[in-house]
Amino acid sequence: MKTPFWLGLDIGTQSIKAVLIDDSGIIIANAAAPLKSTREGVIHEQDPEQWWAASQEVIAKVISTVTPEDVKAISISSTSGSLVVVDSQGKPVSTGIMYDDARAGDRAAECNEVGAALWANLGYRIQESWALPKILWLLDQGTLVVGRKVIHQGDYIAWKLARKQVNSDASNTLKSGFDIEKVQWSSDLLAGLKIPRDVLPDVTMAGEVIGVVSGANETPLTSQTSIVAGMTDGCAAQIAAAALASGSWNSVLGTTLVIKGSSLVRKRDQTGSVYSHRAPFSTGWWPGGASSTGTNAIAHWLPGVEVDQLKFTFQNVLDAPIVYPLPGIGERFPFVSSKAHTLVANGANFPTLENDGVQKTFAAIAKGVAFVERLSFDLLAYVGYDISGTYTFTGGGAKNADWNQLRSDILGHPVIVPEEVEGAVGMAILAAAAFEVSEERLKLANVANRLLSSGFEIKPNLSNGKLLLTQYAQFVEMLHDQLWITTELKNFALARIYV
Repeated sequence: MKTPFWLGLDIGTQSIKAVLIDDSGIIIANAAAPLKSTREGVIHEQDPEQWWAASQEVIAKVISTVTPEDVKAISISSTSGSLVVVDSQGKPVSTGIMYDDARAGDRAAECNEVGAALWANLGYRIQESWALPKILWLLDQGTLVVGRKVIHQGDYIAWKLARKQVNSDASNTLKSGFDIEKVQWSSDLLAGLKIPRDVLPDVTMAGEVIGVVSGANETPLTSQTSIVAGMTDGCAAQIAAAALASGSWNSVLGTTLVIKGSSLVRKRDQTGSVYSHRAPFSTGWWPGGASSTGTNAIAHWLPGVEVDQLKFTFQNVLDAPIVYPLPGIGERFPFVSSKAHTLVANGANFPTLENDGVQKTFAAIAKGVAFVERLSFDLLAYVGYDISGTYTFTGGGAKNADWNQLRSDILGHPVIVPEEVEGAVGMAILAAAAFEVSEERLKLANVANRLLSSGFEIKPNLSNGKLLLTQYAQFVEMLHDQLWITTELKNFALARIYV
């Protein structure tokens, strides 16, 4: 019997990446192709045909050294809540509307009012940049009509591979209003918002086979390759980090900071900042959230500088002003505010490349993002989640050793940095798990344990952490003064400093 190969595809903001692994976890090949965005104010768009062209390119590259018929399955991750409207033939009739596009922000209140009972049960509220308000906007514009469907980034590539409609997944549809508790579209919600059910995709749980690649799919893949329902990019990174045991968490420092963990139970965050995905095969819950800051702050304040090349000293960090580094307007996690913006404590100025140089500017940004990360874990604990397990760091920011150590110091927790941190690896693991012969609850963990190699551990410098947490307390107070976080969360976060 030939050894099967597993293909993972990760559609990000700036690129599409593909990874091909064999059944022992060896990476046979990987490839990436860039993506371009158009931004204007709160609008963020991409060309769906660009997604497909880039996917064709990377798929062809990674399977060029193997027999295509031996690629047993592919699974696809994509940015959470990015949409496109297609006709009955799968042809795009809209631009790709990206995850952080807030053009329909004024419809979020209506979504929350009509679906109040549903959101109260699910423990979150619809945010202004989520997909559901944008679906209403597409209906208003006449772009989304009966006979067309609104689908997600990964769905579009899956449709192109299958050459027909295939189901979406319960991970990507969460921000479109899918009821993850009952695993269905809520008829009451759709009726209240006047959304025809037929314009929405059918939905399958992540990890289940949703189709096969068509022999006429315009890539070297063949009909021997199955298509496995994927997940969002944050969930893909969680799989790649093997953060699968209850109480384990993966922090993805990419363009934005995304934190995902594993829990046997789902808690309710009435602020609407924390939400939970269904784990693959419906075997539990993956709670977390996505901030609006991350390495995008580096691109904004230090354009053209490679993150992994940046360095700072601990004294640089101590001397740097206390900042909340938001490149744009609005925050989603660890609090929700459409008006949130960059803040600097104590009347100081935000460092600049021209006035302060690369090292000092990076130190301020790195500390600010690390404080956002600490507050995110404080929020998760406040909501009731177990945060005592293993922590992993992935994403482009995890390639910076100084930043990793600083983040560990501020969290006061050991951290594992896996050898392979790409979301595409997580999707290859998920593709393999669909064919694992074991109990549903063990499938993903068994495959991850078999195919993933261990990483290296970072231990926190508790003395440095103690010094930094005095500044973190000022950071928390600064956010409370802006009314961005509640008094209860502020007090909880401050109390955890001294635990």
